[in-house]
Amino acid sequence: MKRKIIIMFTLLVLAGCNV
Repeated sequence: MKRKIIIMFTLLVLAGCNV
């Protein structure tokens, strides 16, 4: 379950860096 949270967090960070 922790992996899903890490993946979601990573996606959020990547999306933030993309913008």
